[in-house]
Amino acid sequence: MRRFFLLFFLFAPFLGARAQKPTDKPALPRDPETGKVTYTAVVEVPGATQAQLKQRAVEWMRKNIGARDGAAPVEDKETGQLTVQVEQHTMAQVGIYPLPETVHSTLVLYTKEGRYKYEFTNFNAVSMGPFENDEPAVKVALGGGMIRRAWNATRNLSDHEVKEWIASLDKAMQAKTKAGNDF
Repeated sequence: MRRFFLLFFLFAPFLGARAQKPTDKPALPRDPETGKVTYTAVVEVPGATQAQLKQRAVEWMRKNIGARDGAAPVEDKETGQLTVQVEQHTMAQVGIYPLPETVHSTLVLYTKEGRYKYEFTNFNAVSMGPFENDEPAVKVALGGGMIRRAWNATRNLSDHEVKEWIASLDKAMQAKTKAGNDF
C-alpha cells in the first residue's frame, strides 16, 4: 500500500498533463492582416553588412531548401528580396497507415544593414488544401476521422520542420563571414 501512495504522489503531477499527439490540431502562427499561416520575424545581426547577410541567406537557401528539390532563390534586384519556392515531403503516420503528402510554401528573405527578415507563408498541402483551413479540402464519406488526423499530422510535421529551418537560418545568419584573405 505504501508503494501505491509513493507511486501515486510521484506521478500525480503528470496525470493531468498530456503531450500533444502528432494528430492533434496544431497551433499555427497566423498573420493578423491576411489570416494566412505565416512564420515571420525581424532578426538583428549586429555588425553584419547587407551584402554579407544576402550572401549567407543565399548559401543557406541553396544548402537547406534548394538541395532537396532543386529550387534556386530568385532575387528582386530593386528590393533585394530573395524568394524560394519550398517543397516539403511529409509522412503522417495515422494508426498503422503511413500517409505521404507534399506541402508547398514560399520563403521570402529581406536583408538590410545589421538585420534580416524572413517570411514562410502560402502553405498548401497538395491533396488536402491550404493550411488556413481547419478541415482538409478532401471530403471522404468513410474514414473522415482518419483524413482529419492525417491533415493535423501533416500540418504538425510541416510546423516542426519550418521551426527547425528557422533555427538553422538564424545560426547561419549569425555566423561570422571570413574575409577573402583570411585563410
